Amino acid sequence: EARFIKSELERLLGGADVFLDSDDLKDLRQLGSHVTNSAVLVLLQSAEVLLRPWCVFELCTAIDANVPIVAVTVEGKGYDFADAGQLLLHLDTALEERNPGASEVLSSAGIDLVEAAWKLSTTIPNVISVHFNPSGSQNNIAASILDLVEAIYGANSRPIDTPFEQWAAHR
Repeated sequence: EARFIKSELERLLGGADVFLDSDDLKDLRQLGSHVTNSAVLVLLQSAEVLLRPWCVFELCTAIDANVPIVAVTVEGKGYDFADAGQLLLHLDTALEERNPGASEVLSSAGIDLVEAAWKLSTTIPNVISVHFNPSGSQNNIAASILDLVEAIYGANSRPIDTPFEQWAAHR
């Protein structure tokens, strides 16, 4: 799905450079600069996406750099909004339970997991998702891609409106 969406976005955005993180897995150190140099970060929501340390890194980097985030719920990939919200709220403990070693990867990349939990749990659940059904009709798929393009053009970064201390006291 990611490669298909990338090629469709490149076509519909007039040849814009669309970066797909798995295209440059040779040098993950440059991942942060790819994110900060992006106009928008597109999050493909699947059951595992928030368990992947480099995806968490990309999301934290986008929030820090005020890069807007547009989410795409991919039908059939098992993204559960309630579960994702709880994972993000307790990322500092839940990530390691669900993906052993992920916390170490993020720590070595300079990500504080409590701070990441605050940033992500106050941002990602507030992003309206575009629905994408890769098994839909040709018209349905085309409409979903056009909805995604519209969301990209209308995307704005979302400032974190809950102070860390208030968030920590209520989580």
